[in-house]
Order: sequence, then structure tokens, then C-alpha cells
Amino acid sequence: MTFEAYEAVVDDSGYEARGRERQALSLGIDRLERVQGGRFSFEDLVESLLYVRRLWTIFIEDLAHPENALPEKLRADIISIGLWVVKEADRLREEKSNDVMQLIEINRLIARRPLMKISLRAGERIYVNGAVLRVDRKVSVELVNDVMFLLEGQVMQASDATTAMRQLYFIVQLMLMNPTDIGAAVALYGEHHAALLAVCESREMLDGLAAIHELVGTTRYFEALKRIRALFPVEDAILAGLAGVATEIPFEAA
Repeated sequence: MTFEAYEAVVDDSGYEARGRERQALSLGIDRLERVQGGRFSFEDLVESLLYVRRLWTIFIEDLAHPENALPEKLRADIISIGLWVVKEADRLREEKSNDVMQLIEINRLIARRPLMKISLRAGERIYVNGAVLRVDRKVSVELVNDVMFLLEGQVMQASDATTAMRQLYFIVQLMLMNPTDIGAAVALYGEHHAALLAVCESREMLDGLAAIHELVGTTRYFEALKRIRALFPVEDAILAGLAGVATEIPFEAA
């Protein structure tokens, strides 16, 4: 595996499913193990450490995101480990340590943890690959393979889809909640997305819509929903500005 291929995986891992996270960790571990075996130069070690450092920086940012679904304590524990990994990678790179094996073992430990652990309250529902599950007590659920899921608190009701971006969120939400029958939702999404592109002038909104379209096109609906939610404040600011302009226009009697 080349460094370029490894970098491509890292680039795709910021908000990806746990499976891609595990793949990225495995590639980093493999690279460090080969360096540990003396098959590469110190320069190769430095380059490997920089990739591992970058990977963990992405993980830490993901874990610190308020919409990360992992339990708060687990997030805090992994962030603490991540900060240690970053610091140790720097020590190795600066030749203040030569214990690459300890770094390898920590990455192995994280790579072996369950794919996704979600805590649910009594009576809470979760949507998994189109199925609706409701628990009658507080439980923790481990998702051990890649699935499309949505927590009840992230579900938007039709009555709340009162703006263009919220309507787009609702449409993509339909795709995620019912992935086996998305024909109508896909057609509606295409029309709505095209209409938004036609009227948007904000560069931030246009860039966001492009990113959303790419995510939807690769069926990464959960990530698309997060990207849409991030644009809600931008849309609200635009609408507030338009409302302010409207109130400044004097009324002329006929």
C-alpha cells in the first residue's frame, strides 16, 4: 500500500462509518509494523508517523463534534487516547522516544473495538436500514457492520420542514429511513436540489449543496443530513437578512 493510497483513506475518514475508520487504522498499523521491522529508513518512519498523527487528528475532531453518536464517556476516553497518540507520534518523530511498538499496540486496541455503540433511552426509537426499533428500557446497542441509521432525536417531522434547506433534509431523511423504496424521494431530491442551486447566491451555500449532492450520490445519507444541518444557520441568516430588507421598503398606497 503506497502512502498516496493511505492518504486517500485518511481523507475519506473524517465523518465516515466505523468500517473505514478501522481500515485506516489497519493501514497505519501495517506501515508502522514494517518500519518497526527495520525495512524502512528513518524518513519513512517520520512520514508514517505524520499520517498516523493526521488520522488521529481527524478522529479527535469527529469525536468532539456535538452530533457524534457515541456515548459521552466513550468519546472522552478515545479523545484522551488520541491526544496521547498525537503526542507520542511527535516524540518518536523528534527522536525523544524509540518505542514504536507501544504506538502500534494502542492503535490495534482501538481498531478492535466494536464498530459503533449507541446508548438509547427507554422508549426511544432508532431507524436502521429502514426498520424502526423501539426499546423499552435504557440499553446500549452495538452496530457491528456498516448500516444506515438515524436516531429519533435526529428525525425531522414534516411540520418542521418550513424552509428550503429543512425540506431538503426531510427528503434525504426519507431515503435513509426507507432505503429499499427511494425512487420517489430521489426524484423529489433532484428537483429540490436543482431549484436551490438556481436561486442560491451564497458561496457557502453553493459549496455545501455540492458536497451534499456528492454524499447523496454515494448513498452516504447520514453524512448528507449532517452537512445539511450545518447549513441551517447559514440559511436562517440569509432569510433574516431578506426579512430585514423587506421591512425597510416603504409601503406605497395605490
